[in-house]
Amino acid sequence: MKTKTQLLALTILGNLALGGIFLGLSEYRAAKQESSNLAASAGLYQQAWDTMANDAFAQGIGAWHPQTGAIEKRDVWTEKSSYEFPESLDLDGPYANPLFNVVHNRDAVGVSQVVAEIFAQELDYALVSFIIVLDASGELLHCASSFEDYGVDPCFEGAEYKFAAATDKPAIASPIRISRGISKRDVVEIRDQTGASQSTLNDTLFIDLSSSQGKLGTFILGKNYFELLENFEYEFRVRTQLSFGLPSQKSTNRYAHKIIGLGDYFEVEDFSEIGDVPGLAGAVTSALIKDEDILLKTGQFGHLDADLGVAVFGFPLSAYSRVEKAQLLILKDESLTVAEARNDFATTMGIATAVFALLVALVAVLTGYAFGGISRAVGVLQSLTRGDLNVAIPEHKGFLRSNDDEVSQLTDAFTNYKNHLVELERVKQSQLEQRKSRDSVIVEKMSSLASQLEGDARKMILKDIEGMERIISDEDAERGEEESNKMMTYAFTRMSDEVTSLIDARTAEIKEIATKNEELLLNILPGSIVPRMLGEEKTIADSFEECSILFGDIVGFTPMSQKMDPKALVTMLNEIFTKFDDFSDELGLEKIKTIGDSYMVACGVPTPDPDHANKIAEMGLKMIRYVNEYPAIAGQVPSIRVGIHSGPIVAGVIGKRKFIYDLWGDAVNTAARMESHGVPNVIHITEQTAKRLAPKYRTESRGVIDIKGKGQMETFLLYP
Repeated sequence: MKTKTQLLALTILGNLALGGIFLGLSEYRAAKQESSNLAASAGLYQQAWDTMANDAFAQGIGAWHPQTGAIEKRDVWTEKSSYEFPESLDLDGPYANPLFNVVHNRDAVGVSQVVAEIFAQELDYALVSFIIVLDASGELLHCASSFEDYGVDPCFEGAEYKFAAATDKPAIASPIRISRGISKRDVVEIRDQTGASQSTLNDTLFIDLSSSQGKLGTFILGKNYFELLENFEYEFRVRTQLSFGLPSQKSTNRYAHKIIGLGDYFEVEDFSEIGDVPGLAGAVTSALIKDEDILLKTGQFGHLDADLGVAVFGFPLSAYSRVEKAQLLILKDESLTVAEARNDFATTMGIATAVFALLVALVAVLTGYAFGGISRAVGVLQSLTRGDLNVAIPEHKGFLRSNDDEVSQLTDAFTNYKNHLVELERVKQSQLEQRKSRDSVIVEKMSSLASQLEGDARKMILKDIEGMERIISDEDAERGEEESNKMMTYAFTRMSDEVTSLIDARTAEIKEIATKNEELLLNILPGSIVPRMLGEEKTIADSFEECSILFGDIVGFTPMSQKMDPKALVTMLNEIFTKFDDFSDELGLEKIKTIGDSYMVACGVPTPDPDHANKIAEMGLKMIRYVNEYPAIAGQVPSIRVGIHSGPIVAGVIGKRKFIYDLWGDAVNTAARMESHGVPNVIHITEQTAKRLAPKYRTESRGVIDIKGKGQMETFLLYP
């Protein structure tokens, strides 16, 4: 291997190794930073959720907490209560508190009456999802619910729940706490034994009725989490999901680990804007499995799925329940952040690659300069030694060149040596060679000129060339030089005349082609855009704050096309759309394009027009009147749907072949939705357009309808 190759290989391998080390360190640092950011975000979401959950608890079932609830309500749990019970609850028993009496007597009817009277407001306004009353042995005395259609009704006979762990707590609290009842907050899952309804998770308060004789029973107040989840999604623009248990908890029963969200109960708005991402459910489960140890250790985790562009955050559903029991999973759209990170990485790698390539190129140039010059000098010396005086001395060029470097000195030495050897031969042949070389150039140029001519002009030039070639072959230097000067004067005169004629002809052809191209562009693009295209403007894109867009579509076109001959079908469309083009020209509108049986036209682009809404409305009316008067097609009377919307758009020219002037923006999509949701032979418009048409045109509200991709919108109709 040559020394130059060895140096170049060492440079490449060394830089690749350094680049790999720095890339690995950068990736490690980025991963650590990402992990830290995700953990911080998980902590913030957990704080926000705990705050909202505690606020909701305090406003609902927390108001009845024996120790921290509302002052006027907490006394209801004491044996000698001062709570103002309704007179209708004067039930017999050993206690002054009727609530204690009915539970002590295991009077199910009395319990029902007490619950209905005391908790009427909480149940009516769904501040409490359910109230369950158990006797001292844990048997059910009564169940009341304000069922909100979230999963299974807690009082449904097929509902299943386990309260044993919360109700078996011994009464070992202080006498003051016992006097007000022993309470415990926990998360309770309620299932449907039939499997017809989804399970629910509930924030639940267990309150033991404790008298001087011991525990009488337990009141269980619960509020499901799903209303709070919906508020949380709206507030933070995320998607929430509940995890029942952990995936690693092995179970053979039908209530094994599962993850559900609000969408499993009813259709909800996607405030997170994540959409229906394929594989999202599996990615969430995978994130929970992967980060389970972190969750159990720190109480929270954050995970970013870069492929899906979704971040998953998890933490315990409640601070009053074990993390293994239920978790809240937060899904946040991070597609933009992931895309930016990938773009940054690609940019960084591109710059690094360019720097690496530049470094290698500089090394290659340097080694090539040093070793290449020496190799060429050695070759020259070998040729001169063999007697080859025609060998060329390589020129020493480049930004690294120096007059005192070794390669320059070596080149100068060999140049002087060769000059000394060839001096006599050069003096002898120089004049002859110069003359022949000059004459050959003239003949070459004359031949090139002849190839572009025709007829007598071509024959004349070819005859002149024959005479010139005879002069070139003359070995008499003195006579040949004189004849060569004459030939050169004659050739330049003849070439000047013919070239002038060719230039004039080509100029006329170019002007004619340019005129035709400009006419063709005027038929494709707006008049104000053509000069910009001809001026080679690279990007033509303009924003317009005010314009109106119209979409028109032939109703029943597909059935008609199946019954018609293709040629007749195209003829019919051409006749209708040609008439639409006439209307557009009359009103000063800009036709954008046709797609199948759809026609798109706009006003206010590329030239702003303050009267854009009225003009586009008149265009729609003309189109409807014309189609209504059009004769029946394939036995069917044609009709048309027209949709109009006004608003800001971006307009420009895209592509380099088969380019068009096109529009983009939400206003374009909204106008298309007006057409697709429209009524035949009536103009369907948005509220923005209706306001601009008043008072010149009278419109009629169509009411609020569901527009695909836009949601609920109030739209209007304009009749011809």
